[in-house]
Amino acid sequence: MYFAEVVRLEANQSRSFMIEASNTDYGPYEFDYLTAGLSYDFEPLSYGSGRTKSFSIFKTENSTLPPIINAFEIYSAKYFTQSETHKEDVDAITKIKSMYGIKRNWQGDPCAPKAYFWEGLNCSYDDSNPPRITSLNLSSSGLMGAISDDISNLVMLQILDLSNNKLNGSVLYSLSQLPHLRVLILERNELTGSVPLQLIERSNNGSLLLSCICIYGIQHQDVSLESIQRRFTYSELLRITNNFSRILGKGGFGTVYHGCIDDTQVAVKMLSQSSVKDDEKANILTWERRLRIATDAAQGLEYLHHGCKPPIVHRDVKCTNILLNETFQAKLADFGLSKIFPTDSGTHVTTVVAGTFGYVDPEVSISARTRPRFLSSSRTVRRRNLCSACSFDTLVAGKEGKPKHGEVVSKKEKEEESGDLKSWMHDHGLPPCKVVLKERPSHDEKLRPMHYVAASEDLQVGDVAFSVPNSLVVTLERVLGNETIAELLTTNKLSELACLALYLMYEKKQGKKSFWYPYIKELDRQRGRGQLAVESPLLWSEAELAYLTGSPTKAEVLERAEGIKREYNELDTVWFMAGSLFQQYPYDIPTEAFPFEIFKQAFVAIQSCVKVSLARRFALVPLGPPLLAYRSNCKSMLTAVDGAVELVVDRPYKAGESIVVWYDMSFLEYVLWKVKAGITCRCGPQPNSKLLLNYGFVDEDNSNDRLAIEAALSTEDPQYQEKRMVAQRNGKLSVQVFHVYVGREKEAVSDMLPYLRLGYVSDPSEMQSVISSQGPICPVSPCMERAVLDQLLDYFTTRLAAYPTTLGEDESLLADSNLNPKKRVATQLVRLEKKMLDACLQATVDLIKQLPGHDVSPCPAPYAPSLK
Repeated sequence: MYFAEVVRLEANQSRSFMIEASNTDYGPYEFDYLTAGLSYDFEPLSYGSGRTKSFSIFKTENSTLPPIINAFEIYSAKYFTQSETHKEDVDAITKIKSMYGIKRNWQGDPCAPKAYFWEGLNCSYDDSNPPRITSLNLSSSGLMGAISDDISNLVMLQILDLSNNKLNGSVLYSLSQLPHLRVLILERNELTGSVPLQLIERSNNGSLLLSCICIYGIQHQDVSLESIQRRFTYSELLRITNNFSRILGKGGFGTVYHGCIDDTQVAVKMLSQSSVKDDEKANILTWERRLRIATDAAQGLEYLHHGCKPPIVHRDVKCTNILLNETFQAKLADFGLSKIFPTDSGTHVTTVVAGTFGYVDPEVSISARTRPRFLSSSRTVRRRNLCSACSFDTLVAGKEGKPKHGEVVSKKEKEEESGDLKSWMHDHGLPPCKVVLKERPSHDEKLRPMHYVAASEDLQVGDVAFSVPNSLVVTLERVLGNETIAELLTTNKLSELACLALYLMYEKKQGKKSFWYPYIKELDRQRGRGQLAVESPLLWSEAELAYLTGSPTKAEVLERAEGIKREYNELDTVWFMAGSLFQQYPYDIPTEAFPFEIFKQAFVAIQSCVKVSLARRFALVPLGPPLLAYRSNCKSMLTAVDGAVELVVDRPYKAGESIVVWYDMSFLEYVLWKVKAGITCRCGPQPNSKLLLNYGFVDEDNSNDRLAIEAALSTEDPQYQEKRMVAQRNGKLSVQVFHVYVGREKEAVSDMLPYLRLGYVSDPSEMQSVISSQGPICPVSPCMERAVLDQLLDYFTTRLAAYPTTLGEDESLLADSNLNPKKRVATQLVRLEKKMLDACLQATVDLIKQLPGHDVSPCPAPYAPSLK
């Protein structure tokens, strides 16, 4: 029986007990905290004798606590009828184990009991003779050095496998003297010299299967994971790390501790609970997005191999080198290991292996030798794309704010993409809508379903399908191909919207005053690709920007305007490619498919809209579902009427019928001719140009709306240099940004407190204690906590005082139905900022009231972090 006191007893507590066995009392027993003891009895009991042994444990009269027993052990001798392994075999295999330091669970008798013989061994069992070892398999066991002479002492050995190790030296002559040896495998080692003649002769006459390719290097190594991986129990980890006493560092996934296994230093990482929870909450990519990511990555590789002159091989394709933008468009990155290949020869051989372990072909990685057609890295990326087996910063895309798990998010996204347009417009106070968004399968199963606009009820000629007020965001874009703009214009491959953007560029180049700035987004000069777009940085005048006084949004608006102007100044390359055409046709594009009337109609529609750029570009407020998306170049039924854009139908429609575009007569005759001739009719030569109209609004319930608060520790005063070093060693930056989300202001304030407390600690060792403390509460005094909270309180109060109007005044402004549209949008945005700051202020006040003595005088704080 084993005893140990595991509870620290109070001064008025005691644990004392007696043990009664065979009518005899033993004790009393008392143990100090974390000390152990035992009680035992050597008198045996014979099996089947009918005798019993009983005992009892009871506390003494003076004990305040009951007795305790921690473990109870009974030794039972078991008789085995099976003989022990032959002594010569035991001696030989024990010496082999010692020589190579084999880490397998080789304990006890090698062959007995029969059901528990050692791993890698086979034995012969004969009732009249002791067991003998007949097979020894040490393949992929990490053996190093020469072949052990003791193997030749296993005289009954029939099979010997020493492959996939790092054995060196020569093949022993003594192996040829094993009389029963039938299989000998020595391949994939570093053996040198010749094979004994007797082994070769036995191999030739068929009495021995010999596999012995003794060439230095490994061509097809099957690495055994059992020899690499090893599981440790928690008690073993406690011993290895000395009860997790020494911390090496902390990261996003947990804490790393120093440890020792035998004489080898190791690092042990303990996963944090937050990293496990984050993994459970990760949003899963839809199959459609995974396919797009894989296609984009493959197109990038195809361009490097065949589009570049000379060709480029990336040599480090992996998930972390595939970047995703906000629309999940994949781009290849990190060309640090890339290599340029000559083009004047048909083949090229590289002898240097590059890449990341886990992505490079394992056989190539181990042997450092390449082989033809090895595509392991790209296959690994595809497999991880399918299985979601990759890091979160690559293929598992999350959203800031409250996360939801995969299927829930996918369902929500699907509803947003093809949801009930009629209900959506009604919910956002728009005029009644008579159309719905639907989808139908594409003609190609590999492509995504096609969305189209259909009548939600019966419509007559002249009915307004929907009317959108002039708070619109109109985006014109078309991704260019490899051709130059001149080639696109002359071959009718450019959409009318892209032509419109180019036409506006020409107007600006001619010095004409224009309200719109055309520019190129995501310009790739080497590849000749980019997005043509038309925007206006002049939406907000200086007087109108005064509405945003006190808001950081104002600086972002001005910065965006300057950025667009800089982009416009970089368009000279485009003009060199298309300048001659514009000089020849200053007011018309030379293509029958795009007459100037189309430009004029589209230009009128754009001019009639007031872009609420602030709602889309700067306040991070998402737009609603697309109102209209035509995969066509024909003139649509969009018209500008009284400051709104309307869709007026030109013929009757039944409920559910797809609404088609409106052609002029000359083009309609051309289409009818193609239909009669059996030619598939497409409206214009480029099917993927699009006109997207999205209603911009400010949604105060949007979980992605946020404020950014920057906290900076002092880095200038020399007396705080040692404190800075402590912070940096523990992964604390001197400047840290905290995001405050709508509805989660109190959580954000709580997240800021541990970082701000560092500024109120004067001693570096005390600072180390604060950083290393576990749990949400740091060991700080009430006066220090009051000082931190007072600093936050002052910051939020000052921020709110910087606005020219109060929250109440904003509400009065918004109640005015005649309020200027621009001022309404600005007021809504600023009111949202004020609400978030006010919620932070109230959260800080609540935390002050929760202090044991919230009226306590705050401590002096010469090192208070600066906030902005």
